[in-house]
Amino acid sequence: MSLLHIVCIDDQRVILMALQKDLSDFKPVLTLWDCESALEAKEVMDEIFSRKENIALIICDHVMPKTNGIDFLIEINNDDRFEHTKKVLLTGMATQQDAIHAMKQAHIDRFVEKPWEGDELRSMVSELLTIYVIQKHLDYEPFMPYLHQITLQELLKKQ
Repeated sequence: MSLLHIVCIDDQRVILMALQKDLSDFKPVLTLWDCESALEAKEVMDEIFSRKENIALIICDHVMPKTNGIDFLIEINNDDRFEHTKKVLLTGMATQQDAIHAMKQAHIDRFVEKPWEGDELRSMVSELLTIYVIQKHLDYEPFMPYLHQITLQELLKKQ
């Protein structure tokens, strides 16, 4: 089984701890990474890529010092190494203009508003994980308990 990774980026440790808690059910098949800046996330992602492992999902805060989440996700979107990586913008302050910019330039897959509901976050991660696994042509059997079954059925019908 190919190990998958989720990189969580937020400059607030309490938010990262909440993401870890809410996504802990995925730990048998996903490694969760906490990064407090875009620079730290880039280093982690470079390391994961150098091991030829897969970054399935990035959950990135919008408002951060130095590099904001939208700019970071635009940069990731333009990096072919992360072509299939799903991107989520975590925000408590996004304007409609920010959302439009993020969708056009960074190809954001989802927005999550702070504070989020744990069940909704887990469902969204399950759905995006399913899409990632199918798009990357990974063996989905080992991930079955963690995949969004309706999304999986729909994607398999299209193949």
